[in-house]
Amino acid sequence: MSVYTKTRKRKLVEMLNEHGISISYDRVLEISAQLGDATVSKYVEDGVVCPPVLRKGLFTTSAMDNIDHNPTATTATTSFHGTSVFVFQHPTKEDKGEECGQLKFGEKKVKTVPELPDSFTNVRPAFFTKKKPLLPRVV
Repeated sequence: MSVYTKTRKRKLVEMLNEHGISISYDRVLEISAQLGDATVSKYVEDGVVCPPVLRKGLFTTSAMDNIDHNPTATTATTSFHGTSVFVFQHPTKEDKGEECGQLKFGEKKVKTVPELPDSFTNVRPAFFTKKKPLLPRVV
């Protein structure tokens, strides 16, 4: 699994398997799909998409930023736009938070990772109205 995650090379995993020092490439894909399935199942069960290592009951902050790569060089062939999300938890000596529980791994055989529900992947746009802001009342 480590070799595959670092290199993504099927031939390397197969060669190591032929020499008896690795699991098969098919087994790597099966484990990967089971991990993905367990993670998606946890998201659905919890009702929120968060890394499984986050702890319950801790003060948590987040930050978002655009990722833009729009090259202007004449030899550039691609551009990219995305959003990165960072989540920070702030444990203290007194409060280390509560573990969220383990993933339920390997409960069923899967070959592909299921899609997240639409409610998790389609975010409605947020916007401000052009109404005048409320001013404090002077008494």
